[in-house]
Amino acid sequence: MHVVTSSKATYLCVGTVVVDPHDLEPTKGRLIVFKVRTDEGRPSLHLVSSTPVQGCVYAMVSRKTTLALSVNSAVGPGHQRVKDVIIDGWVFQVKVFKFVEVKEGENPLHVEQVTEWDYSYVLQCMATSGDTLILGDIIRSVSLLDINWEDGKLARKARDHQDLGPYRLAAAGDKGVIGSNVSLPSPIRGYRF
Repeated sequence: MHVVTSSKATYLCVGTVVVDPHDLEPTKGRLIVFKVRTDEGRPSLHLVSSTPVQGCVYAMVSRKTTLALSVNSAVGPGHQRVKDVIIDGWVFQVKVFKFVEVKEGENPLHVEQVTEWDYSYVLQCMATSGDTLILGDIIRSVSLLDINWEDGKLARKARDHQDLGPYRLAAAGDKGVIGSNVSLPSPIRGYRF
């Protein structure tokens, strides 16, 4: 879950997954957005958007009305053939969505995916520091991406290939990262883990 606040409203974002016991990785999920309202002094949630994503939403971060998700999926750009056996391609991605608030109409919020970025491992956690997106994959590394919060564009800034195995991440000031794992501190282009 994650809260996104605009100048007009506050939204509660929930990532879901549909689990099929026959799949090794999920293929279906949703980004569900609720508008938080106060009715007669009590807060209430009203569904305003439900957007399909191909896989499981693991983490979310935002600034204003731009939301970045880590999504892991068995739905890939294609399949590989190895010795006459077809292997499903697993895809791990960062997907960036923009919230566009509409003045009138039945649906007051339009959620639009603006970009995605492919990754090698399961993206367990995310954090932000200014225009930097901090990614932690469950297998080994921490990556830094530059993010343009206005148009959602992503570009790789740095990646630490040491076996860090981050479980959770948070930004610590402008040049620091705090994470939970079992490894020792490691430099990553001016950032400390």
